Amino acid sequence: MSDEPERDRSLRDLIALQQQFDSERSTTFDWSSPVTRNDVRPLLHNVLSLAGEVGEVANLVKKYDRGDFGFDTLISELPGELADVAIYLMKLAYQSGIDLEKAILDKMSYNESRFPKDDSARVELSSHWVFRKASTLAESLTDQATGVLTDAYVTARLRPPTAASALVAGALLALEVAQSAKAEGDRSGHLARWEELRPAAEDLGLSYEELVRLARSDLAISSALSSATAPTARPHQ
Repeated sequence: MSDEPERDRSLRDLIALQQQFDSERSTTFDWSSPVTRNDVRPLLHNVLSLAGEVGEVANLVKKYDRGDFGFDTLISELPGELADVAIYLMKLAYQSGIDLEKAILDKMSYNESRFPKDDSARVELSSHWVFRKASTLAESLTDQATGVLTDAYVTARLRPPTAASALVAGALLALEVAQSAKAEGDRSGHLARWEELRPAAEDLGLSYEELVRLARSDLAISSALSSATAPTARPHQ
């Protein structure tokens, strides 16, 4: 172990220490062997071990919750269990050739844009998300799913869009409104989500009242879009 003060160690430093520790040990397999196309055993081992350590954290919290011990014991034992989780995360990353520190920083940067503090930015992001996802789903939309979505528009007394991406985008907006209404209470839920989705809805020419009518077919819409995302079965060789 290095004599460097612990507070000055970065995540990369900790991973290097773990890698050194692993390289000096072996049992029935090399503790530091890389994950490759031809050998994914290290990946399987680390993923299963990580799941086991997360289970240890859950078990500790479960025992506290049922009254086996007090809060002080929970807090005193939790760091060791979390450390085990972190160690297997580090092993999983370096043995797979992943720069975990960079991956975390990249994800934090992404989350900054995904969950902005400014409400207007959140509205713009919501609109962007709808059209991006709609474009992706439209590529795998089956004829049956297209028919279900078209029927949902007709039932809502709306003219179905001719473009598949627009058809899906409206359906996605309807699902968002339906889910918000169920979670937050009927009209208040509709209105709260509508304000966020208004830019995308207006781009599609959908009013608040029309979107609410379309949202009444949320179960059929959800089923149709789920079938569009389902993987295509591989043909028999």
